[in-house]
Amino acid sequence: MVNSTLQKIKNIDDFIISKLSIHHGTLISLSIICCVSFFVRIYYSPWQIPISLDGAGYFWYAIDMKISGSFPTNYNYPNTGWSMFLSLFFSMLNSGNFIDYMNLQRTLSILVSVLTIPIVFLLCKKFVDYRYALLGSLIFSFEPRVILNSTLGITDTLYVFLVACALSLLLSKNDKANYFAFVALGLSVMTRYEGLLLIAPFSIIFILKNRKKTAIGKYLIAISLFLLIVIPIAYIRIQTTGNDGLTSHVFAGSGYYQHISQSGDDGPRNFINLLGTGIINFFKYFSWSMIPIFWFFIPIGVTQIFRNRDHGKISIIIIAITMSVPAFYAYSRGLHEVRYFLVFYPLFCIAVSYTFKILLDRTNYKFLITCVIIIGVLLGSFVFLDYKKIDPIQENEKYNLAKIIVGEASGTNDITPITKYYSAAGIFNKNFPILKDKAVQYEPKIIQANSFRILNEYLKYGMTSKLSHLVLDGQDSNDFLNDIYLHEEKYPYLEKQFDAEEKGFQYHVKIFKIDYDIIRQMKILELKS
Repeated sequence: MVNSTLQKIKNIDDFIISKLSIHHGTLISLSIICCVSFFVRIYYSPWQIPISLDGAGYFWYAIDMKISGSFPTNYNYPNTGWSMFLSLFFSMLNSGNFIDYMNLQRTLSILVSVLTIPIVFLLCKKFVDYRYALLGSLIFSFEPRVILNSTLGITDTLYVFLVACALSLLLSKNDKANYFAFVALGLSVMTRYEGLLLIAPFSIIFILKNRKKTAIGKYLIAISLFLLIVIPIAYIRIQTTGNDGLTSHVFAGSGYYQHISQSGDDGPRNFINLLGTGIINFFKYFSWSMIPIFWFFIPIGVTQIFRNRDHGKISIIIIAITMSVPAFYAYSRGLHEVRYFLVFYPLFCIAVSYTFKILLDRTNYKFLITCVIIIGVLLGSFVFLDYKKIDPIQENEKYNLAKIIVGEASGTNDITPITKYYSAAGIFNKNFPILKDKAVQYEPKIIQANSFRILNEYLKYGMTSKLSHLVLDGQDSNDFLNDIYLHEEKYPYLEKQFDAEEKGFQYHVKIFKIDYDIIRQMKILELKS
């Protein structure tokens, strides 16, 4: 009797110890993955290069919030959640160097990306054993596009984090966690307006999970939590910009398709062409988004998801279909960026986890196969990162060129590799922080040349639009600008002020000052003063 009791106690102790060791080992493994991926992101971040393009827009919104203490009214951004998040941390930073704020923006983006790793682990663990879920989170942590995107300081990282949180909470067996899924979803809508589309599948999944008389009551609580987040932000946006930035943008998509289909006799044909473009680009970028890591593991895992479907798998399928709508719309409009598929990556990791389960369950060499997988993932990731990473020398050259131009020009043509740094170059050595409206006065005006057929037309427009300089690299979409770059001697009214090659730059750019006095004397445009 005593021996039997002691044996039972021993069995219980062994069970508890084994569980604790599993939990302890999992926590250590996940911590190592997060730490290593954090330092990888730090290494590939261009800390001395200013944030540009979309990231600069979010930066200025956050700076204006820091200075004014209120929501700016001179922006028409629908995705302000990331900027609002940044402003909380910007308000704690006391620095006169704008690069410090931009690097804080990068750091926060990197931290959010790293924090997504355990969320992906928890999401995968709802479908497979913890060992395979760890491998799924490993794939996400070292996916090169996720790493590079986290260094840009834009909204994608926070949006992916919030959607992954919302999905993990929604699929939880804990009823209270299901409510918080709608909180996370509301925050994701603040970050990117297309998150609003997910409210429909989330509602369906929530109600199906609660097939009781209390289902409607529970859903009303959940949707109320969602609305408590979304409605105040929508109201603020209406007050500051004139539209809510949510339904206005979502419905604009369907309105665009309707406009195309009804635009005269060619409407139906244009609509079909639009759909065709969307389908082709969708599958093209979907395929590219799986290179270099996912393409090998996804197919097996996807077949497993569609086989023996249960509630969780059906939920994943519904969510994936819904998330495809914004990507398809973007690609049908001719936007060429793989980043629209980043939000799919946590779902990809679930499929990958199934692949690992199938591969490892059918072999006696689990440790060896696992090591091969990890080495292959790391090797593929670092090769891709080295190929795609920003060249700090070239980017610093472009930034320095922007500083030269900002000090001389009142207006230039658009040459994106350089003009994207005008904003940062304009405030270089200026008292910071300052409002965006004040910073704009230090930037040259950008006069687009795309709508002009010949140089004379462009210069005639430029004379009244403060076009003072042409910045050329010989790779413009306009032939007449490329001709200036190749045959500068043909244009006596263009004074070459700077040749990057003569100064030892790798990026060969020529800067010309437009002499409108000579143009008048030569009567090239028949312009009057």
